[in-house]
Amino acid sequence: VYDMLDDNQNYQRPTLLAFLRTLRGTVPGPLTVVWDQVPIHECEMVADYLAAERDVAIEPLPPYAPELNPADGTWRYVTYGRLPNCTPPTLEILRTKIVEELERPRGRPEMLKSFVRFTKLFAA
Repeated sequence: VYDMLDDNQNYQRPTLLAFLRTLRGTVPGPLTVVWDQVPIHECEMVADYLAAERDVAIEPLPPYAPELNPADGTWRYVTYGRLPNCTPPTLEILRTKIVEELERPRGRPEMLKSFVRFTKLFAA
């Protein structure tokens, strides 16, 4: 549903809002978004959107708790499991390798569920 931004671009409030809109358009019915407490998640632009979208609920993770965040499990898998000794000669090659590895779990629901189970937060 969502891709990495171009090189040297970070997710900011407008891109977060675009992500929520894309997610809302893709997932039918009520939606609960579980996210960490990165400051870009708390802004007027996002708050206004969530107030208008009554069937989108936000469940924040505790601050500074990467062990509770399934997305961090994905990064752990890529960083330590797939690319622990990767030393590409350019940032472009590094980015390509990271994208390839982030796409590896796509279509493998058991792998994705393992990242959620690792948190011990949800039954998956």
